[in-house]
Amino acid sequence: MNQNWIVENLNNAFSTWNGKLTELWGLVTTSPQTFKGGAVWGVMQSLHNALIGMRVMANCYMDSSAATWVYFDEIHVLLKDSMSADFLNSTWKRFRKYNAYATGITQDIQDYLANPIANALLSNSEFVIMLRQTKSLDALKSLYGLSNPQLEFLRNASEGHGIIKMGNSVLPFTNLEPKDSDVYQLITTKPGERKKQE
Repeated sequence: MNQNWIVENLNNAFSTWNGKLTELWGLVTTSPQTFKGGAVWGVMQSLHNALIGMRVMANCYMDSSAATWVYFDEIHVLLKDSMSADFLNSTWKRFRKYNAYATGITQDIQDYLANPIANALLSNSEFVIMLRQTKSLDALKSLYGLSNPQLEFLRNASEGHGIIKMGNSVLPFTNLEPKDSDVYQLITTKPGERKKQE
């Protein structure tokens, strides 16, 4: 019997294995936005957005006096994708019709100000909390009409200090929570500060 069939079978097996590993590596390293040309991501975004909208409307219809808060943490991530940015732009104004309130959260206001849709969201927000900012202060001055002392306050604000914009009013605030309180333990985002739950 010819021994070459063993070598050929091994070569075929390794070739198949390498092809599958290459395909798997391609799947693992492909972002959701580019997988299959972005079609799957588009469907996922549409479903997610529809579910948020349906929940907001359902809450309003179940109890028209009850308010719904919708939080978008790390909102700058959603603003990078055109579909989710368009969703934010259209719903930011419409949520209020259903007694719902959208809240966008990000670490750096610069993430917002560089994006025209985010700028529109900020312009259309009646309530804004600004914590310490070291960049984009001129843009904040232009957007909200902050005075130079207010900008300096933001530039040098320490933990628990900031500025609230509510309608046309702009006020500095201090809200320090004692670090040994249960509330602080619940809300802290600093690594190592949260005590183990008993």
